Amino acid sequence: MAGLIVVGLVIDSRRHQRQAPDPPRSERIEVLGTLAVGLNQALAPGLANALTLVSAVRPLAATLRQPPDALTPWALSGLADRMDAGLGAACHALDQAGHVLERLRDIGATPHAFPSRLFDLDELVLAVAEMVRPRFRAGPFQLNVEAGARAHLEGPPDVLRQILEELLDNAVRHGLGERPLGEVVLRSAPGPGGTVVVSVADDGAGMPPDVEARAFEPFFSTQPGALGVGLCVVEALTLQRLGGRVAVVSSPGEGTRVTLTLPRRAPEADPPRNKEPA
Repeated sequence: MAGLIVVGLVIDSRRHQRQAPDPPRSERIEVLGTLAVGLNQALAPGLANALTLVSAVRPLAATLRQPPDALTPWALSGLADRMDAGLGAACHALDQAGHVLERLRDIGATPHAFPSRLFDLDELVLAVAEMVRPRFRAGPFQLNVEAGARAHLEGPPDVLRQILEELLDNAVRHGLGERPLGEVVLRSAPGPGGTVVVSVADDGAGMPPDVEARAFEPFFSTQPGALGVGLCVVEALTLQRLGGRVAVVSSPGEGTRVTLTLPRRAPEADPPRNKEPA
């Protein structure tokens, strides 16, 4: 079911970008194949690892069924440690798989899942910054905020909040990574033609041109163990839920900037469809 939801999303995303009619059936099949491969690459290793770990833990239960006097306290402690390690790793693998599906589910949700209202953009930017600031305080990186849009937007604020949290997380995990020091700047400002711009920039490792060109490609990542869906989710939500566009500029050794250009009023959600009579 999740795969089918995502297929509808990606096709819709392409329509927003090209302003063209629905793609033909052959293109839909091609998209389905691409997503199937991507989901398999993202989910299969973690699920297979979880299955292996759980399978390794199951035989330990037979040991615990032995008579109480057959197991020493030391043996019981060792069994508990092995079971705890195996189940803990399995839970982590399953959590990773669930994380992929949860992020993709948000894209495939109907527009009515994200209520729209009038909100102050700068206030939202400052609120997001305060929400993630403890993470920066706990590490070597600095977060600076420049909230200067002085604009109200009409749209789903929860979507923009999710996008900014994703971009800030991406800047810390992938942009700055293991660097000893670093800075992330979250900025809002007036944009061209009555729009507003919101950007997240870091002074981290940056990306070479070939990687930058694939930054929004689903399931693409150069980081070991990374899911490769973060910027894909950002692009889809920006296009479909906010009616805006997103761009990335990056240079090796100089950092990365992701910029959202948003209209002051998001597209109207389609009215709910009445169910056909049975």
